[in-house]
Order: sequence, then C-alpha cells, then structure tokens
Amino acid sequence: MKPSYDTAFLEIVHPDAHGIGDLVVTTLTNDYMPLLRYRIGDLAEQHVQPYGNHFTVHGRARDALTAADGRRVTTWQVDQCFIGRMASRIMNCGRRKMAAVSCVSCRTAMGRRKKYYAG
Repeated sequence: MKPSYDTAFLEIVHPDAHGIGDLVVTTLTNDYMPLLRYRIGDLAEQHVQPYGNHFTVHGRARDALTAADGRRVTTWQVDQCFIGRMASRIMNCGRRKMAAVSCVSCRTAMGRRKKYYAG
C-alpha cells in the first residue's frame, strides 16, 4: 500500500522483532477535527524506500494468533503458508474446516486450536 502524503501521515507504533506493528493515521486535510495518531486496528509493516515508503498490511490486530512461544502470527503470514497449495487440501468436515498445514509457523500458532485445526 502506498500512502497519499497529501492527505494522511501513516506510522507504525509498537513494532515487534519483525517490524510488524499497529498502523496509526494522522489526517492532514481536516483542519477542524483532524485524527491524530488514530489507531485503525490494522497490523502493518513499513518498507522504507529512497523514493517513498510503502506498507504491507498484515490484517486486523484482533485476528492475529499467538504462537506457543509468544510470537504474533498475522493473517497475512498464515495466508503466505497456503500460496501455491491446492484448494482441495482444505476440506469441510461438518461445521468445522480442517486444513492440512505444512508451514511451521502456522502449525505452531494453530496448535492451540487443535479442536478446530489438524496439522
């Protein structure tokens, strides 16, 4: 995501070891009631470039999982585990979805939810 520097200032607060943190926005166009460091609820990673920054949005903060070792696993990281995999590997089992997970970080994070996921 490339921000519009004319309308808003984006920054990452409380980044973890991988640089993923809460995305906050300060609006630059509303003089009467600006949003100052408004936390929008997204997790993002900032990539600093010489020609301008861009951001990778990792998903909503409330949807992130916590691995057994305490690290945060975002929905974007879980999605990366399934890139290139066949959709047929995910099968419906009654009301629950069972997924064959081969990504180590996803399997670790999903280990706490064994009644919903098998890996």
